[in-house]
Amino acid sequence: MAEGMEKEWHYAKDGRSGGPVPESTIRGMIASGDLGPDDHVWNPDCVEWLSIRSSPFARYVRRPASPVPPAAPASSGNGDYASSGFYEAGASDGPSRGPAGEPMAFGEAIKVCLAQKYATFTGRATRAEYWWFMLFNILCSSAAGLLGPVLPGIVNLVFLLPCIAVSVRRLHDINKSGWFYLLWFIPIVGWIFLIIWFCTPSDAGMNRYGE
Repeated sequence: MAEGMEKEWHYAKDGRSGGPVPESTIRGMIASGDLGPDDHVWNPDCVEWLSIRSSPFARYVRRPASPVPPAAPASSGNGDYASSGFYEAGASDGPSRGPAGEPMAFGEAIKVCLAQKYATFTGRATRAEYWWFMLFNILCSSAAGLLGPVLPGIVNLVFLLPCIAVSVRRLHDINKSGWFYLLWFIPIVGWIFLIIWFCTPSDAGMNRYGE
């Protein structure tokens, strides 16, 4: 074969054959999709027909595009709260999530308990809502104690109703009657039961007190 001349090949596809044609023609047919990796080529130097995937033309076969991975979910921005133990991430959190679907944060819990559900004894409140508000109550009482002996009593009186309300909703969240809050008047034993229940994860999905 003269230098610079292309080797000629025969091709076979779907039971029909063609050629001889130059290598460039075979490459063009592969690029256009007329020949696929399972079709065959042959020239006199070959002992038998070669599938294109096992021939010198294999490198011209178009590879399928890699699937695009799904986009990562947006960060909630509340990672610090996840390790606090005030709520448990996952589907069981349900009511402890804020309006944007994110876990309820400190400020949101205060807003719900004081502005939206100050004296609401129906519905549910998960650990996030309950413990954040209890923490706020303790901080306010401690700060008031530094300013005078009378202020802590005033603060506790202001917070009395929302504290009872969020406690009842917390019991509802684990599918228990709010009347169990009366166990608070049984020293030690009643307190232990209530603290355990207040630390219990939310019921997943709907219960008799809502979702």
